[in-house]
Amino acid sequence: MAVTVHNISGEITKELLAAGENVDVSSVSLCNTHATLSCTVNLFMEQKTTASVTGGTFHIFKNTLLPAGATITHNFKFDNSIFGLFVKLTKSASETPTVDVILDSNEVTTIASNFENKAFELTPTITNNIFTGDANFVFTQGSAASQWVVDHNLAKKCSVTVVDSADTVIIGQVTYNSDNRVTLDFEAAFSGKAFFN
Repeated sequence: MAVTVHNISGEITKELLAAGENVDVSSVSLCNTHATLSCTVNLFMEQKTTASVTGGTFHIFKNTLLPAGATITHNFKFDNSIFGLFVKLTKSASETPTVDVILDSNEVTTIASNFENKAFELTPTITNNIFTGDANFVFTQGSAASQWVVDHNLAKKCSVTVVDSADTVIIGQVTYNSDNRVTLDFEAAFSGKAFFN
């Protein structure tokens, strides 16, 4: 397994992996290295439009507020033979955002890979078979609460992405009570959705 670290500074969109590099990413971590300021991050895959393929952008994290000193990690796989991986930083104040992006990867042994992420709300199976689904669950918290207790019944410790009613990703504390129950704790009460995969 190889680890690649990108030290990124400024309001910028940066290509982390170009399509065709054939790197099999297993996880991505974003760490806000600024001492006091949060920043907004977007992590996305992009396929260019060609004569035979209609391209598109697929967000892994979209407009995610990353507090100072915080790290978010997402485990996933995607087909780097046709998709590039990008990160976009936006400052939340007058200071320059600084983020370390850590990619854990393996060399590609097969062209077909699975993309296991529901955060961008694609259906689990796409007709061109680039993406394949995994067991997932979407929980809706209708009333504002600072603690959500969710029985997802997926019989595993899931990755969790939480959004508020404006579809902004919210970072909180995830406690795995069992393989079927999770407690989510947040600094403030809000309503929204939790995506389990």
